[in-house]
Amino acid sequence: LILWLWSLLLCSGSSSHESWSIIDVVVITNNPYYFDIQLPDGNTTKGGFMVDLLGRLEDSLNMTFNIYEVEDGEWGSPVKEENGTVRWRGLVSDVAKGKADMAAA
Repeated sequence: LILWLWSLLLCSGSSSHESWSIIDVVVITNNPYYFDIQLPDGNTTKGGFMVDLLGRLEDSLNMTFNIYEVEDGEWGSPVKEENGTVRWRGLVSDVAKGKADMAAA
């Protein structure tokens, strides 16, 4: 499952970015898509389908993907506040707030 929330890139001229050479991508730990790999020296690195896919896209599109994990560990769900407004959590929140350019999960 790939969740692409990259609509700003599809609408030319509507982006706040001057250059799309670096794309911020929010992810969530979800084996086999994104997970920790224990290295023989005791360190860890990230692996999985999303890491592989984004690496191939980097090469093909001549871009860099800055991958980071969502802070609250949530996929994305609406939360109704006491005043009646609705805010999002998780991956969706990071994209909606502009912290991430896209989500991949």
